[in-house]
Amino acid sequence: MEPKAFFGLAAFLLLVAVAQLGIIGTSVWFTASYPQAASRIRGAYAARGGRCVLVGAIDLILSFLVFALLVKLKALALLAVLWAILVLSMAIIGLAVAYWDVGGRITSDRSENSTTRAVIAGGIATACAFMAPVLGQVLFVATLCRGTGAVVLGSLTRRSE
Repeated sequence: MEPKAFFGLAAFLLLVAVAQLGIIGTSVWFTASYPQAASRIRGAYAARGGRCVLVGAIDLILSFLVFALLVKLKALALLAVLWAILVLSMAIIGLAVAYWDVGGRITSDRSENSTTRAVIAGGIATACAFMAPVLGQVLFVATLCRGTGAVVLGSLTRRSE
């Protein structure tokens, strides 16, 4: 491999690693700052897995179509940016819940910081799994759909008093 290609690949992998660390950090922040919302979304993630995947896939496809329509209408480009931020936020929250679920299976710690440790451990484990050539991308899309569907379904459930 030529040095130029090697450094290009190394820069790309570094960029992916930094992005994953940012998502893991955001996930830790979300689960620590909004524990009730995170618990409600995690409940939907655990209880209705298949429905979450279906709702998330439909949500992501429709969101992309809405984004494309808003971009095509140049007068609504700012609304398209706001829509993209909303969908990206839902995706990151969905990944946070997925990290929490995976990390909860990995760690057996039940202390006060167990949620933070579970999210970090799950984030690292899933980030490593997502780096696999083909299966990793399939797992990422499935996890993204399930997490986004859990955000939608968890947001629609009534809060328990």
